[in-house]
Amino acid sequence: MTYNDITLQKIFEEYWNQTLLLLTFFGISLKMIFTFYLKKREVSHGIVYQNRMEAVIRFFNAFAEVKSMWQKLPIFKILNKELNPDEVDKQVQPPLNRLEASILELQIYFDGEMFAKFELIGKNMRRINGRFLEITFNSKKEYNVVHRANDYEFHRQEIDSKNSFLIKEICKNL
Repeated sequence: MTYNDITLQKIFEEYWNQTLLLLTFFGISLKMIFTFYLKKREVSHGIVYQNRMEAVIRFFNAFAEVKSMWQKLPIFKILNKELNPDEVDKQVQPPLNRLEASILELQIYFDGEMFAKFELIGKNMRRINGRFLEITFNSKKEYNVVHRANDYEFHRQEIDSKNSFLIKEICKNL
């Protein structure tokens, strides 16, 4: 038998069991490789999704902390100068810093319109802080403590309603 006498038909007829075994081995190997890559991709996606959800939870916790801080802030004591600025800073800055850090972390997992909503919530909280500082250090005689406290409260409530809408939008899109 020479090299020219070997044909595909002859291989299948005479060596069908070895050919079948070789094709089976090749098929099983391809299936195992394909399954491995699918599982690897699935695990990777699962880890990213889990980390993304943990980042969102950290954001919601920081947001709730900042919102609660603004609601519980002793505005009359602050406006009547019963608390010194350092004490106020210790109450205000740490929650705002945690919120800002959580927004920066979300930048890893979100982009575009979704991340813009998180950023807008952070910007709104900074607007409350800006208004608070403006009201606290405004010492005009015609602008009494009650007016300044009401101004702060109305501004905070307006921002809260905007943020509530944004939070609902974020929850819909998660």
